Amino acid sequence: EDTWTSLPGLTRPRIGAVAAVLDGTLLVAGGALDGIQQPTRLVEATPLAGAWVRFPSAPAELGEVAAGILGHHLYLVGQGAQATQRLDLRTLRWDPPGSVPARPVDGHHHAAEVVHGRWYLLGGLGGAGGQVQVYDPVTSAWTRGADMPFAAGSSASAVIGGMIYVAGGIIGEHTTAEAARYDPATDTWTPIAPMPWPRNHAASTTDGARLWVFGGRGPGSGDANVVANGYAEVQVYDPAEDRWITSEDPGSTLPRLPQARGGMGKAVYLGGKFWILGGETLDGPGATPERVYTRVDVFDPATGPWGAGTAMPVPRHGIFPLAWAGRILVAAGGVKAARSGSAVFDALLPDPPE
Repeated sequence: EDTWTSLPGLTRPRIGAVAAVLDGTLLVAGGALDGIQQPTRLVEATPLAGAWVRFPSAPAELGEVAAGILGHHLYLVGQGAQATQRLDLRTLRWDPPGSVPARPVDGHHHAAEVVHGRWYLLGGLGGAGGQVQVYDPVTSAWTRGADMPFAAGSSASAVIGGMIYVAGGIIGEHTTAEAARYDPATDTWTPIAPMPWPRNHAASTTDGARLWVFGGRGPGSGDANVVANGYAEVQVYDPAEDRWITSEDPGSTLPRLPQARGGMGKAVYLGGKFWILGGETLDGPGATPERVYTRVDVFDPATGPWGAGTAMPVPRHGIFPLAWAGRILVAAGGVKAARSGSAVFDALLPDPPE
């Protein structure tokens, strides 16, 4: 792509060091601290694959975040501040507060998607239920789109064929199974087949053809916006047939999530695999004392079973993982179950670079 990307710097500045890659790790050895007068024996290692790298912290601690990448910038909003945060992915520097206008309607638990160079916040809790907010980086301005057919927050979403698909979420104190398709070109909504299992706080993404929804909470385990153990079902919507299939269907070959939970934020589809990160629970196994998960679950549809990725260095829920330049970026999110936030920003390179 003829572009440069900044990574975290060395622990100390050095001149004349040597570098090599060994088993997916970048090694830097030797060098001088000041010309040739202070030679050093320092050796540093930075994993290039299968490990997390710490990026510069977000300007504010946020929970229940939504994020999007427009060009070479990452945009971030969430519970804890109405401001829109922006990071230059070329320099890994956050813009000063106020560089980007705040979204018109405060809130949290937004679904979010990028289509045709614009960032769409879809629904949300805290007063944003069902509302559509659109950011255009060219004009650096927010506008409003047509409201969703159902006034939900914490919905699942994905972009398929230039259309935004939204399913489930919380309306008031209950979870809905409603689903709809949004056409950004005409600013119109069309109802689609409802979810077999109503879910909120689920992880969702697309493989390019279908909407995949992993786990989440709902009737019986987190019908309202409360911490619960959640579910492990996998639900898949096919736009071509306007039909859902699930891991619970008779004879289904879809494997359930290895750990039932909600609060994982966006799922990531990268390298032909689905990545489900973090999450929260009421008393599910394997969580931290703060009832948050570090786990990373990986599903390869070509091989079938779930595998384990490198655990997150900081357990979090209410996150919004995104794929960028072969990496998975996770900015902010809660470190304790229920309302909490952080400014932590980590990146995972799942596979060695080619």
